[in-house]
Amino acid sequence: MHRLRTYTASACIKVLRGNIQRMASIAEKRKHLHKEARVLLELIDKAGRPPLHKLPVKDARKATKAMNRLDGTDATLDGTAKEFAVPVSYNSEGVPITVYRPFSCPTNPAIWIYFHGGGFVIGDRAGSDATCKIIASKANCIVVNVEYRLAPEFKYPACIEDGVAVTRWIMENKQLVGAGSQSIVGVGGDSAGGTISANICHEVPGVDFQVLIYPAVDMTTMYPSRRDFSEGFMLEVETALWFHKHAFKRSDDMRAISAFNRDMISFRKQPPCLMIISDSDVLRDEGVAYAEKLRRANRHVEVMMINGMIHGFYTFPTLFKETCERAYKRTVEFIKAQEDKAGQSNRMAPPAGRL
Repeated sequence: MHRLRTYTASACIKVLRGNIQRMASIAEKRKHLHKEARVLLELIDKAGRPPLHKLPVKDARKATKAMNRLDGTDATLDGTAKEFAVPVSYNSEGVPITVYRPFSCPTNPAIWIYFHGGGFVIGDRAGSDATCKIIASKANCIVVNVEYRLAPEFKYPACIEDGVAVTRWIMENKQLVGAGSQSIVGVGGDSAGGTISANICHEVPGVDFQVLIYPAVDMTTMYPSRRDFSEGFMLEVETALWFHKHAFKRSDDMRAISAFNRDMISFRKQPPCLMIISDSDVLRDEGVAYAEKLRRANRHVEVMMINGMIHGFYTFPTLFKETCERAYKRTVEFIKAQEDKAGQSNRMAPPAGRL
């Protein structure tokens, strides 16, 4: 009995030391973070709430909504926000979308279709409302905010099916949403929304541009960033695995949704890409690898690496005021650049019916 108590005490001390070392390592890594990231992580630590992967899905969704309320951004749009239901064969209710259109839009404004993050399990378009309004206003373009189906109620490939359906519908109905026949159409999103967007670009011919914000594009490789920032930097590896458990029926699905695994033939057909990456994020390295593969395929790709930043900042324009201003500015510049290129191409093209 004495030996058992001694062994138990030794095991507890070993675990305690391990926890202290682990927390010390996280604290050391956090020293280089941007102030906005440190403040939010300290708020989360002080709240003492369990991580998402220790919650039932229902409670994780409530926690996500509470996080969105914490940001408290009340963005306004000098324009319209209209609701549509994109018709699909597999769902009589269609796919709900919100279309934001500034009153000052030109005749052929760019259309950016946005997919929210949340590991395919949590989140909704309400959480991206402020971001979509800000980009629409600053870029003077139309932004489409998509309410795609979530797991575990609707597992993969439901999210991709909805994304593809919405993109094709928008491309075929530009004027219905307030754009023009010559409007360019791009896709984008943060985290899981970036994953959906990357897959759409491989599935739907004719997409004009993509903005991928810290996307999960290779779930089959253990990159160094997955180890370096596995805990304590917003998105944790355990949470990512929790998302996977709910979102996928089998392990092969993770390979199928990982756009990095597409062949080079598909990569050579990819539209111009802006990749926005946080340097202190478990998904950092796969984003870099994806951008590099686009380069090898001779595609136009721009990478904005944000130093000292963590996963999830893009849809919190109040909590991450300085960082979001920079990221939104780059997003707007990229969208406008694609518009300019398309305008030049249209001016150079011969009139219809003439060679």
